[in-house]
Amino acid sequence: MNCWSSPFKYEIIQIQGIYQKMSAFQYYPEAFKGYEEALKIAEQLGDVSKKASILNNIGMIYDAQENYPEALKRYEQALKIAEQLGDLSGKATCINNIASIHYALGNYPEALKRYEQAFKIAGQLGDLSKKAPFLNNIGSIYQDQGNYPEALKHIQKALKILLGLGLGESPNALTFKKNIETLKSKMK
Repeated sequence: MNCWSSPFKYEIIQIQGIYQKMSAFQYYPEAFKGYEEALKIAEQLGDVSKKASILNNIGMIYDAQENYPEALKRYEQALKIAEQLGDLSGKATCINNIASIHYALGNYPEALKRYEQAFKIAGQLGDLSKKAPFLNNIGSIYQDQGNYPEALKHIQKALKILLGLGLGESPNALTFKKNIETLKSKMK
């Protein structure tokens, strides 16, 4: 049964929405419980796309709690599903999230490799709004490694993309501008 023709369709959407808000306000135990409930429903309905989304959200809760092994496990499960479905956008998101775990653990070579994979996929999709944050993430790795010129180059490219999209005052653009100022002050 397809989830979108099912009476449970709206239940899954409502559950996810509620628990995304709870996650944002750091009600992690409640959010985790809700996502587990939504995951069971998605599995019962055979909705693998929704399952991938829910696994990714569970990974984000573990990530926020700095439980990196569990976050990585969920992100990799979601990635596997995205690959099976041929969902390039989902794949890029999962790879980016996996990269963020490696970044948090200080495994910069693996994080850089993953961020570059996500960036490449966003390019294949022509999704400039995803390319910009991926470039910023790549720049952050170079910054943490002390390679400020390379970091600056990537973050300036990220900002240029957002400016081209008319998003010069978006939260990401403001973050990129701040990162550029920080880098320029370190390079003096």
